[in-house]
Amino acid sequence: MYFRKTYPLVTTKSNDGIDIKAIILDAIRESGIQNGLAAVEIGHSTAGIMTTTDHCPEVQQDLAAELDRLVPPRVNFIHQETPEDASGHIKCALFGNTVTLIVENGTLLSKDKLGIFMMEYDGPRHRKVNVAVLGEQ
Repeated sequence: MYFRKTYPLVTTKSNDGIDIKAIILDAIRESGIQNGLAAVEIGHSTAGIMTTTDHCPEVQQDLAAELDRLVPPRVNFIHQETPEDASGHIKCALFGNTVTLIVENGTLLSKDKLGIFMMEYDGPRHRKVNVAVLGEQ
């Protein structure tokens, strides 16, 4: 069985991580799939999807600071739509815009071990996150 749902998100700033675990769990529940895979994708090239701890909010602050240290917004990129846009493309290429998760017994196998975040690299923006759940009911 296959199920897909699109969730709109509004971001408020660049280098912001929005916890999307609840919408993924919602899609899994709505799908009725008990065992399979959940694929999460953001169809944008200046935003991403990543997993990390959600037990310590300072991790998101550290991540934002390190992302700007590694790939700072600057005006001397060859691609210069805006400094944030250019660095956002690079951050997306480094960290990706998809994640695949294991569904077991109608929930995520990782349960509460991982946070799942939509990462905004060029905000604020209106974004859409797609969740596809494949498997058996």
